[in-house]
Amino acid sequence: MKNPTLDYFAPKANQALRVWLDSQGAGYAYQQPLNIGYSTWSLIYKNLNSSDSLHQLKYKVFFYKKPEKGSIFSGFIKQACSPAPVEANLADWRNDHYAKVKVETQRLMDQCLHQFEQQLPILLKK
Repeated sequence: MKNPTLDYFAPKANQALRVWLDSQGAGYAYQQPLNIGYSTWSLIYKNLNSSDSLHQLKYKVFFYKKPEKGSIFSGFIKQACSPAPVEANLADWRNDHYAKVKVETQRLMDQCLHQFEQQLPILLKK
């Protein structure tokens, strides 16, 4: 499957950012970009010895930005989102053309979108 962060999470995060800037930005023109960093998805088995092992779907995404009044040596302000993994057996993940994977990935990304919105005041300090 293609990484859904690109087509689902990033556009919704950009929309949330625009809404926040319209309501909280007070017309300030930010000089440093806010980045949605790399995201990782993994489906990891819990017990290799079991014929019906549970597999965990995990997601992690980073948000980062240089401070507005920082120098080239300033570190990034970093925030991350890593919701609790979802567990199911492999057959459940594979059923109906991986329908559970699609549903759960969207649910995990929605949790991270909510967290992203909450972290905007930290990331966008002037």
